[in-house]
Amino acid sequence: MGQKSTILAIVLVIFAVILTIIFVIRGISSLGGNKNNQTAKTEDRKIVAVTDIVNNPLVYQDLNVEVSAVISDWVTNRSFTFSVGGSTFGGPPKQLLIITRTPVPLPELVKDNELGLGEKVNVRVRGRAIILDRQELQNELEVDLDGTAIALDNNNINKWEEGVVILADSIEKL
Repeated sequence: MGQKSTILAIVLVIFAVILTIIFVIRGISSLGGNKNNQTAKTEDRKIVAVTDIVNNPLVYQDLNVEVSAVISDWVTNRSFTFSVGGSTFGGPPKQLLIITRTPVPLPELVKDNELGLGEKVNVRVRGRAIILDRQELQNELEVDLDGTAIALDNNNINKWEEGVVILADSIEKL
């Protein structure tokens, strides 16, 4: 009788080990599936509020984002801003700077659905959100922020110390 119970115990241990291995493998594969599902959910939520990026720049640092807003001001032929917030008692609006890879052409040189330089229209921008200090911004814009040319513009970009920008991969006129 002792030998039968020993064999039964060994069989039960082997069975338990096999079940454990199966559950571990299923758990690992389902964790990987959850990771893919999280990525898919992130990709499903495409448009991020401009206010969220401006108020929480570290959250979006180095992430590819999609934003949609009306252009509030043009800074250079490669950059424009979206303004958020601000009121009579709340101070000036905050700005999100968008930097394009190439200069934006004049409106008469673009197709109907393309953005023209100086247009203040609703656009959808896809690109990478990054935080730039003054020197990095100068390098990215290829503009001297202390120069007289930028001081002629009615924006406050020449007072830039550090902030979030979006390096645009694509811009769609809405």
